[in-house]
Amino acid sequence: MTHYVGGADSEPTKLKTSLKFKLTGCVAIVLILIYAALLVAETRLVTDELAAKARSSSRMLSLTVEKSLRNAMMKRRRDEVSAIVSSVAELPDIRRMAILDGDGRTALGSPGGPRGRTNPQVQEMVKSAIRTGNWVSRGARNDILRTVSPIRNEKRCWSCHGSSKPYLGHLLIDLSTRADRLALARNRKTLVAGGVTALLITVVTLLLMLSSLVHRPIGRLMATMMRIKDGDISTRADTSAGDELRRLSEALNAMVIGLEERNVEIMKARERLLETRRLATVGLLAAGMAHEVNNPTATIFVAAEGLARYVPAGSQGRNLLDSISRSAERISCIVSDLLRFDPNQPMRSEPIDINELVKEVVNSAAEALAGTGHNVTLALTADAEGLIGDAERLRLAIANVVTNAFEAIPEGGDLSVRTASTENDVEIVVSDTGHGISPEDLPRVTDPFFTRKETDGARGLGLAIAREIVAQHGGEIEIFSSPNEGTSVSIRIAKHNYG
Repeated sequence: MTHYVGGADSEPTKLKTSLKFKLTGCVAIVLILIYAALLVAETRLVTDELAAKARSSSRMLSLTVEKSLRNAMMKRRRDEVSAIVSSVAELPDIRRMAILDGDGRTALGSPGGPRGRTNPQVQEMVKSAIRTGNWVSRGARNDILRTVSPIRNEKRCWSCHGSSKPYLGHLLIDLSTRADRLALARNRKTLVAGGVTALLITVVTLLLMLSSLVHRPIGRLMATMMRIKDGDISTRADTSAGDELRRLSEALNAMVIGLEERNVEIMKARERLLETRRLATVGLLAAGMAHEVNNPTATIFVAAEGLARYVPAGSQGRNLLDSISRSAERISCIVSDLLRFDPNQPMRSEPIDINELVKEVVNSAAEALAGTGHNVTLALTADAEGLIGDAERLRLAIANVVTNAFEAIPEGGDLSVRTASTENDVEIVVSDTGHGISPEDLPRVTDPFFTRKETDGARGLGLAIAREIVAQHGGEIEIFSSPNEGTSVSIRIAKHNYG
């Protein structure tokens, strides 16, 4: 029976830490790095946009204030100039508003602000504005964006300030960027929270997908391999997956099928080896005892035959002497048959015409059993050349098989003998319509001394001898039979295998 292994319960525990979580960890690290890079890039982009927005707002405010101040000064309204500076300084995001002189000192500032105040950064920005003739914006402490823009000495201002100076002063505005920084921080937190959530969802989804698509199929495959390792070669891997795992499972199944076939061949070879050793032991035993048995048996046979001449035929004594003679003759035949299992018996190597050999055996058997009403069919192939071996031994093997078939079929039964040839071997098939062989007896019919025949001459050595002779020629005998359906015996011998 073939078993298909499935289910996650059989998954090895090591796989949980060696594959699924490692893959998920690698993907998670890659996602974290990618998201961190995107977060840094997004933060920098937003920061740059906010800074540009703040500079633009500061510049627009500077231009507006400068225009208002210039109009007030043209009207010679100093109180209005102070009011403009004070009102701008009170705006929500304005931290400082001042008009600077050419050296960067405060000429007019926010209410309460000291006059004449300056610092190195302001002086450097004023110099830069004078040098470039344009406004300058720099970051200061505590989320402050400081802008210094020059107030040009236009022609309409010459009546009061003269034309010698290109700039009347500089306008300084400190704009608070704290709100933008807080908005950026909130945006960053939102991005981080969203990224963490997306990462968790991705990791969980990836774990589920790996578990379903990779981890469980590999676990089932490993469980199958472990069962095969433990000796259960009837196990087959599940091939329901539609990807590389299916091809891997199919390859494993093909390997196991090949292993199963090799195992069957090994078992058959082992059985043949054991049988050969057993028969060789029988042959060696027979060779050792042949002299010790044949001499006394011959003496008994000769003595019984000699005494029979002095005892009247039909008497009880004559019948006993005849029985002794038959028993002695049977002992001699048994010893002779057992000697055929002796592996030290020399074998001839000669070309064999298997068709002629089969024809002679069948004709001899048919003549011996004439009058039984058997129907004999002989079919010989036209190409049965190339067989090398001991013709007399093969004749005996075929004769034993044919004789068994003749004895198995009832009167009027059918017997067919045919030969076949391939490039590598020759086959002789003997089929009969006899009573068949039971499944229990079929494995034992080639064992020495096994027989179900009830006749006195049955010794149970015919098929055993045939099998041994065929094995000596590098061939094999296969028997196919069912009760009441007849028997078919196949003798297959490799060409040029012996000699």
